[in-house]
Amino acid sequence: MVENQTRKVKAIPLRRLKMSRRTEPLAAPQNFGVARCRTLKPEESVMIGNLLARCFQGSIDDEGQPPQWWRQLARQTFSRGIDEDSSLVLFDEKTPICAMVVVGRGQSYSLDLAMTHPEYRGLGLAELLIRQCLHNLHQKGIARLSLLVTEDNAPAMRLYNKLGFKTQEDFYYLKVVIT
Repeated sequence: MVENQTRKVKAIPLRRLKMSRRTEPLAAPQNFGVARCRTLKPEESVMIGNLLARCFQGSIDDEGQPPQWWRQLARQTFSRGIDEDSSLVLFDEKTPICAMVVVGRGQSYSLDLAMTHPEYRGLGLAELLIRQCLHNLHQKGIARLSLLVTEDNAPAMRLYNKLGFKTQEDFYYLKVVIT
């Protein structure tokens, strides 16, 4: 017996912003508390993909993608050539809890992936890690860092505005939800 299921498709227009800011040196080294910070390695895309899946589940940017979709996104991002000096990950013991993946081409550098594990949100870890990324880029002679963010991602918008990122351009896309 074949059961015919009806699915609902809803398209939601979302505004994405391209933001950027100048890089800058840190006045003092960042204190990450008990978390351990280190640079990302090119072969760690699967670890970042798994963290992405955990971080974006249920978020404004979640369109119901399975975990393998997030791992593929991480692999594609890493294949463009991550900046190994500025792409950083924080660990709580052996668990990755926050990461920033920076991709650079010439003098154009972008924060392509930014994530904080849901259980570690609100602790200021993303702010510390982005400040460290900005410092590392400044040390390399890179003047600006850009990023893309969904305008309705309120926590990310608060953070990027607090850090001095300014909107350079915007565009709309359709988020498709199938239920």
